[in-house]
Amino acid sequence: MNTLRAVFICCLATLSIHAWANGPWDLKRLSQPPKVHPATVPHDPSMRAIFYDGLPWKGKLTRVFAWYGVPARKGAERLPAMVLVHGGGGTTFANWVKLWSDRGYAAMAMDTCGSMPSRGYGEPEGADRRQRHEFSGPPGWDGAFEQVDGLVEDQWPYQAVADILLANSLLRSFPEIDANRIGITGISWGGYLASMAASVDQRFRLAVPVYGCGFLGDAHPTVFAALLRFSSSPTDTEDRHPQMRLSDRGSSTPFGRVAEW
Repeated sequence: MNTLRAVFICCLATLSIHAWANGPWDLKRLSQPPKVHPATVPHDPSMRAIFYDGLPWKGKLTRVFAWYGVPARKGAERLPAMVLVHGGGGTTFANWVKLWSDRGYAAMAMDTCGSMPSRGYGEPEGADRRQRHEFSGPPGWDGAFEQVDGLVEDQWPYQAVADILLANSLLRSFPEIDANRIGITGISWGGYLASMAASVDQRFRLAVPVYGCGFLGDAHPTVFAALLRFSSSPTDTEDRHPQMRLSDRGSSTPFGRVAEW
């Protein structure tokens, strides 16, 4: 536990977050716990497989698949919790949830791309065989750049960050969770999303994004031009394309600040 705490301090310490004033998310709505539905997939009996309601996408209802794990607790003890955000090619990994619950944390890991594990508990790979479920939202990762001319609320960064905020709200509604000790971590594309979510949602106590990307407009001009090729109205600066700015965590991270652990 001491080693884990040291990692937190070295990576990002504790975050006390300011809301992103110009963000498009309805924080009042996303602060309400979403409705939970059962999910039927093979899983470790130490955790729950669930769907929870997401935001509408292109006029249809969406649901988010997630694993939720809780360690043994003493009496009415309230537990710290972590929101776990997978990277590109990944999904909600039950073994990642178990890693945290084995260390005394409740944890929730959601799939941000409208999928669910194709082989149940402990799926090590298999993105090519992973099916999108009937309540899925937009495709993610590199596919997000193909959405830059669409409505903001139909784009993957908007939807994925909303899924994360809803997971935070859901955790906070559980009686076994200490709402003042909920953190977030994500890897690669998950680090990208974790940075944006922590900058938007001031309720997260800490955030540990792991090599998430950002500041696309500061990249070499040929790199940014390659990203803008997906847009039907390309521009030469990021600031002139608000949808592209939504897809870049560099637009939100200045609103987070680090406080002492």
